[in-house]
Amino acid sequence: MFYLTKKSNLNKPAAMLGSWALPIFLMFSMMLASGCSGLIAKPKSPVTVDEIIQMSKDEVPETTILEKMRSSGTTYKLSASELADLRDQGVVDAVINTMQETHLESVRRNQRLDDQSFRARYNCGRLYRRYPLVW
Repeated sequence: MFYLTKKSNLNKPAAMLGSWALPIFLMFSMMLASGCSGLIAKPKSPVTVDEIIQMSKDEVPETTILEKMRSSGTTYKLSASELADLRDQGVVDAVINTMQETHLESVRRNQRLDDQSFRARYNCGRLYRRYPLVW
């Protein structure tokens, strides 16, 4: 027969776990938090209309301006008078066209999202019917 001679041996694993549980938990949570922080995309600063005008006045190549606009993901909703002002201030037509395209693409993207949510609500395009087709 096996007899326990010391009562402290019975609770030894539980006692060890209690003394190490907090440091292990803290270390694990710190590793998890630091690992996930690299996955979050940092928002890019938008390229404003004034910056585009200034770059055009400074004779920055249009490819550089277009690359900055695309990488920032800025959407430009400009009126006809604002577009005319841009042209008067020396902004190249390719840059103005790209500014207009950002707004059009944004509208298309939002419409696609609305269409997808509409289809999801109505069972992928099939309307829910209150009564079956055959009585």
